[in-house]
Amino acid sequence: MALRLGGALVLHGDGLPVRIADVGFLIAGYRAGAWLSGRASLIIVPLLGAGACGCALIAEGPAAHDWRRLAVTAVSTGVLPWLVGRYTTARGAYIAELEQRERLRRQEQRAALDRALADEREAIARDLHDVISHHVSAIGIHAGAARLALAAGPAPDVSAT
Repeated sequence: MALRLGGALVLHGDGLPVRIADVGFLIAGYRAGAWLSGRASLIIVPLLGAGACGCALIAEGPAAHDWRRLAVTAVSTGVLPWLVGRYTTARGAYIAELEQRERLRRQEQRAALDRALADEREAIARDLHDVISHHVSAIGIHAGAARLALAAGPAPDVSAT
């Protein structure tokens, strides 16, 4: 900002036009809002506004003679780009947070699905174990009954009567 004011003094001293709202102020305001945080960011805002007002006063343009125009110049050159920078950074952080939440939600859904599949497989294995145990027990009982029947001798013929 000091360089900008110095440049305005040199340009005005040489009779060249001084532009107040140039790209440098806009970029500086945007970067201050987007990249700086906390106190440093808040300190830059009035400095940008003061720099814009200083350039307007040095240039002795229409804004130099009307305090309202000077205030509009300070806000449009210092505060507005800072707000845009803050907004874009906050929006980017918000979108990143939403994406992170979505990833977590998908992971939780995947884990819940895996748990449900494991529970279902366990239930199927239990049921299959019960069925096989029942059939093996039935085979054992039939085999024991067959052994007893064979040990008792041949069965009487019921059809002869």
